[in-house]
Amino acid sequence: MNNRFYSKDERDVLGALNDKLGTNHRGKPYDFNNKNDLKEYAILLVGRYMDYHKNWSISDSLFSELDESIELYTPLTWVAMSEEEVSGDEMILETISALGVVENNLYELCMRVEKDLKDLLKIIMQKSDEIQRFIWNNIYYFDDDGLEALFNEFTEGPYTYTLEESFELFCNLMKENENKKADTDSLDDDEPILLHMELINEWCSEEHRKLLMKYADTTERGTITRDVLIPADMPLHNLHYAIQRLFGWQNSHLRAFRLDEKDYERLTGKCVREWAKLVGILFQGLPYDEDDQFWDDDYIYGNIKVWLRKKYIGPYVFGGYTEDYDEAKGSVEEMIRRFPIVEVRESFYDYHERIKDKKDDESEKTKIIKKAPILDLTIRELTNSISFDSALDELLERIPVAEVLGVKGGKLAECEEIQKWMDGHALKPVTDKLIYNYDFGDNWVVEITRFSDWKELSEQDVIEENWLSEAVGIVNDKHKPVCINKKGGYVMDDVGGMGGFADFLYNIYKSEDMEEREAYREWAKSMGWRKKKVELEKML
Repeated sequence: MNNRFYSKDERDVLGALNDKLGTNHRGKPYDFNNKNDLKEYAILLVGRYMDYHKNWSISDSLFSELDESIELYTPLTWVAMSEEEVSGDEMILETISALGVVENNLYELCMRVEKDLKDLLKIIMQKSDEIQRFIWNNIYYFDDDGLEALFNEFTEGPYTYTLEESFELFCNLMKENENKKADTDSLDDDEPILLHMELINEWCSEEHRKLLMKYADTTERGTITRDVLIPADMPLHNLHYAIQRLFGWQNSHLRAFRLDEKDYERLTGKCVREWAKLVGILFQGLPYDEDDQFWDDDYIYGNIKVWLRKKYIGPYVFGGYTEDYDEAKGSVEEMIRRFPIVEVRESFYDYHERIKDKKDDESEKTKIIKKAPILDLTIRELTNSISFDSALDELLERIPVAEVLGVKGGKLAECEEIQKWMDGHALKPVTDKLIYNYDFGDNWVVEITRFSDWKELSEQDVIEENWLSEAVGIVNDKHKPVCINKKGGYVMDDVGGMGGFADFLYNIYKSEDMEEREAYREWAKSMGWRKKKVELEKML
């Protein structure tokens, strides 16, 4: 920690500043055996950390904004930023380079103060309860993992311009996060796992495919891929935030993780009774607390990329209560009590086929096919007859990815085995393909599979072994995912899925209407989209 003595000349300068500005800058080191000094230094470090963090976020945003301006107004210079053989405006190039240095330096300053603050917290936690109460108005104990979790939560807190308000915010955060790490099992010693993600493009016309390949650098199928190393203990919940960053979204719509259809049908038999057995163990219950569904979505303003980063860096803590086993099971039991016998109705498709040739179709109602106990129904019969706020195939997000997703060709768990998970039996993967569905209107679908070994890409000469080793070190040391290979750039929210994104590319690159081009570019900029390729090291 920077708690050094000042020279006489330095103390004279500080004294002159205090006299002239009315400030109270300290000219002597803090005595950590003095509770007043400890509290004063804690308040100072908290305020400094918040300030640096805010300025780092601003610099990152400014870098992105200037990059967009260069692309729009001086395209040759924009190309020169990544291609040495193209010359550009030297002043612009120097400016963008300088901003990159500023961003990196502010990040380093922020991390330096974060370390100082962590070290001071450790010192305070070794003091008596009386001193802790004097400083925090409470008593806190965090181990190393707990401290990491605390600072991962401390992301977009507003800079208040007063040290006291900043300190109060930090104390509240400590109170909310104390001992959460104790509720989770760490798999830090396990090797990272390697995932392949593909943003699929199921209904891709030939014209769209060509547009996507040329202007978005997609695969020949018009898809976008990412190969990502993740910590072995990363839950689906935190993987969601990494996927948002990897593909360029901003966490502004609903999402769900689902099993591959063949595995969902294998485990449930398409029956309500079998599905209900797995609720709270594998599947989510019936949501009745909308706020709890979004317990971790606390973004208000600031840099969305910084906010997302804090969500997918471990250690990982799950705070939603409706995914608790008893809560989830209770929601199903409540449904059974409310609907012991269900009037089973025909599907919307059957209804539409039945009335399509009738003139007066407004008076027609869906037919009741039968009445039956709810547990005797198929899942389709249930969802045709009762309206739910969510599908019945959504996975619990508290489950670690490594426990639900297996390698292709590996042995998968059966329904009876999954039910034993609650009895402490060893877990076994249930699918070899996860489905991530985001924005049910635009219907983005990411298929996620798992490599048998993270060394596989190196052996196939897909990536360099040195880069892979470096990425593994980052995952292990920083408890964060790393994108090690990619194909295709970013998409964005509210563009209309892959088809809409292809139309967007046509409008900004091939439309003859210059005003339309500009309008689309401005809109895309407001959605956080940018064309510039991002280095693998900076994807996450």
